[in-house]
Amino acid sequence: MLSLWLAVAVVVIAVVMFIVAADTRNRFTSPQSTPSPSAPSPSPGPTWYGPFDAGMAPSNAMPIDLGDVILLQSRFDGPVSAFDLATRKTTFTVAPDSQLKLAGGDDTVVAIVGDQIEAFDAKTGKVTDQAAAPSSATMVLWVGDGMVLVEDSVGGTICARLIADLGTCVWQASSMYVAGDYVFGGGRWVNTGDGVVDVKTGQPASFGWDAGNFVGDDIYYEGASDARVFRVDVNYNANVSPSQSTTYEPWDVTTDTVISPPVTADKVYADQSSSAYIAVVNTPYAATAANRSTTNAYSWQTGELLWSKPSGTYHYELKSLFAGGSFLMPMPDESSIESIIAVDPATGNVTWQSDLYYENYIGNTGDTVYTVGTLIRAVGAGDQMMANNAAHGFTTIWQSPMPEQPAFCQAHLAASYLYCLDSTYGKIYVASL
Repeated sequence: MLSLWLAVAVVVIAVVMFIVAADTRNRFTSPQSTPSPSAPSPSPGPTWYGPFDAGMAPSNAMPIDLGDVILLQSRFDGPVSAFDLATRKTTFTVAPDSQLKLAGGDDTVVAIVGDQIEAFDAKTGKVTDQAAAPSSATMVLWVGDGMVLVEDSVGGTICARLIADLGTCVWQASSMYVAGDYVFGGGRWVNTGDGVVDVKTGQPASFGWDAGNFVGDDIYYEGASDARVFRVDVNYNANVSPSQSTTYEPWDVTTDTVISPPVTADKVYADQSSSAYIAVVNTPYAATAANRSTTNAYSWQTGELLWSKPSGTYHYELKSLFAGGSFLMPMPDESSIESIIAVDPATGNVTWQSDLYYENYIGNTGDTVYTVGTLIRAVGAGDQMMANNAAHGFTTIWQSPMPEQPAFCQAHLAASYLYCLDSTYGKIYVASL
């Protein structure tokens, strides 16, 4: 009899344990058991002011940011206006000989005006120094760190001058007659016809003796920072198609040696916080192809191919393709080429994606502005601005209405200000971040 009662007790305990276990599974594994919390509403965002007269019709404007002052420079011959984002007023207008003869940096504008090299205070327009231009073919190449690089195309020379003493050459070198930018490495070095030199002293760098030499190939060096520098070799061969190919080599600037094997690409992107770099190869006849390019990631140290993905069109106006620890690349979809996908640079794993085309994204140049960790873009019908966090799944940080709907808006970020150029009516809108 006792054994019978023991057997019944065991059965009862087993049933109770089964029920408890089932209830536990339901409460901790069923996605329907606990409702998901709703996403927090975005904050109102900054207040927009405007429209203000931009001082010119910027239908072809190429803005130059100088802290809280921006220069609105025509793509063609014409005046350049300086607009103070803090006071929201045009401070001055200057008329250089051509758009290629002006550059700005360090709150200073340097322009070739007539037969003079002139330096202006970006806030007031006051001429701080001037000197005679060496020839009628003088161009301002770069301004920064208290210096200006000026090229005399007639004499074939580059002269580095102090902003405070434009009449004196600190150093001089031969012009570079190959493709590529002069200044690179975060403003540390200069490509010249005599090789790479230090921007301050003009002394030869520890690498790059072959820069600027055209012996069948164009050789120059590039890199947004001094920690990620590429040696670039542009080869021309009229007997093949395409007739131009470019190879990029990660370069050790200390030992003047290659770090990892070269890659052939149309463009490379490197971020010093990542151990990978990105190489983009455009698809031939891409005008009719949904897959307009291929994006490859390589190890900076070994050259190993880490991942490869089809991609869309990389637009020149994107200020930075690295944000929030991810690399932002266009989706390979012809019908929504403005859509972006964020991937881990080292693994290629997708962290988030957003089809901006189907959110009525304004696909005008300059509408997308990247900052570290935050992506700011135009949304809606052009009467809203939105900030999204690129580091956390593209979550919305804020959404802010424009004072009125611009006809054609280009959004940019300068210092702690967001501004939008309405190129149809020559107006500017400003928001303080």
